[in-house]
Amino acid sequence: MDNFVEKIKAKFSKAVDGAEKYANIAVDKTSSLIDKAKISVAVNDAEKKIKDIMAEIGEYVYDNYGAGVEFPDEIGTKCAEIEALKQEIAELKKSVVCSHCGEYNPSENEYCGKCGEMLN
Repeated sequence: MDNFVEKIKAKFSKAVDGAEKYANIAVDKTSSLIDKAKISVAVNDAEKKIKDIMAEIGEYVYDNYGAGVEFPDEIGTKCAEIEALKQEIAELKKSVVCSHCGEYNPSENEYCGKCGEMLN
């Protein structure tokens, strides 16, 4: 009987050792996944900041193009495309463009919602 108990203890000890080994592997893999997730979040944050900065640059260029600043032809073409698309949207929404600031306003407005000028 003692031999049987010793065999059970040995198998139990082996099972415990195996469980500890796999638990440690699981912890290591979980830590690795957490590290990867943190890196992924940091990369996504950095990429979003880049897109925000690029949007700010684009808005700056677009605003200055509208103010008459000279830019390469390609930028002028893109700005003209934007204006055409804005006009298309205004027509779809039945909007009126302010001749003073270029803001699109609902057709029932008498004054511009941005600058306050009287709409035509």
